[in-house]
Amino acid sequence: MASMAFEQTDDPTLMALVDQLCRIRSFWRPEEPGCDESAVAGFIAEHLRRYPWLEVRLEEVSPGRLNVVAFDGPEADTRLLVAGHIDTVLPAQGWSVPEHTIENGRYHALGAADAKGAIAAALDAIGRVGPTRGVGYLLYCDEEYHFDGMKDFVARHPTVRPEHTLSLCGASAKLMLGCRGLIELEFTLTGHPGHASRPSTGRSATHACTRVLAALSRWCRSHSTPHRTVINVAAIQAGSLAPESTIGAGGPPAVLATPNRIPDVAWTLIELRVGDPYVTAETLTAAIAEEVAAMNVGEQKHIKLADVQVHLDMPGYTSSPALTEPLITPFAAVHSGRIASVEETGYLDVALLCVRDHSAALCMGPDKGGAHGPDEWVDIASLIAYRDGLVSLISQHTT
Repeated sequence: MASMAFEQTDDPTLMALVDQLCRIRSFWRPEEPGCDESAVAGFIAEHLRRYPWLEVRLEEVSPGRLNVVAFDGPEADTRLLVAGHIDTVLPAQGWSVPEHTIENGRYHALGAADAKGAIAAALDAIGRVGPTRGVGYLLYCDEEYHFDGMKDFVARHPTVRPEHTLSLCGASAKLMLGCRGLIELEFTLTGHPGHASRPSTGRSATHACTRVLAALSRWCRSHSTPHRTVINVAAIQAGSLAPESTIGAGGPPAVLATPNRIPDVAWTLIELRVGDPYVTAETLTAAIAEEVAAMNVGEQKHIKLADVQVHLDMPGYTSSPALTEPLITPFAAVHSGRIASVEETGYLDVALLCVRDHSAALCMGPDKGGAHGPDEWVDIASLIAYRDGLVSLISQHTT
């Protein structure tokens, strides 16, 4: 049976804090009523300012989007960075458990799993430990969309080079010691219009697109060491280029669905989960261009690679268990030695720090589920154990 009685849980203070965070909507959609991502940043900053040994700042990444940063001393002295993202995805439909309630030992709310439960645990742990030296905190925006929060932090704080980073977002009660890279790009092919009954009068951009995608699938399979590289075709728009349309402005061009006419433009959005360091946006673009060149051999009417727009080219990372041991040990009661598969996890932008600094990171949350969907939840007992692990970890840096 659902209940709001946090006082009946084993840690009512922690659960009330989780509930406060989850009640502040922080998905990035300014036109949506009740959404204010800056409000949750302000709430977190005010909570951190309770601790006089921390210097707390709000840093604007873009209008309405803020990072919260806090350090217990000079930034360059930071040895441990605790990081978590404050944004969530749009509210999911079809909830069967009312939000902000407890059922079967789980607290249900948007953001409870990803990642406000873990953020609440960190905020509570800081106060329990007291003054430290060498610890920094980053509660940042835009992890779910374009990673602008982490990009801004890396650029704005070049002297922050921690030995260890704990990401409060990660696998559910499992050790996540790395992730594959992420590439997102769009490309546009142009062909030649003609009458469908006479293929020789034109050259189909749609057929060319399917050939390129088949070649890219083979290319990804051939570059899958040490981890598998996979491609997802997120969107295709093809047809006859509309007279008012412009190629190269970003996004799909306007096209007409014209029967009996050979399509002369095909736009495609793809994303790759990259498991091989050879695969970059540059080598991917070269592979597309190579296939286009190959299909033009011996042809009078050529297919043209008219435009490529790279949206994301994010590196992956791997941390060895030996380097992350100081992070792993305090959370033994949470993960029990379980390790998440790199090939079954999403992208984590702490890779930007790990690759730059050759440092180690652990990405792990408490037992949780339902992120990006209905009935999102965090297990209360696991969250308390996670908070206790944070206390143990941060206590390694007490003054």
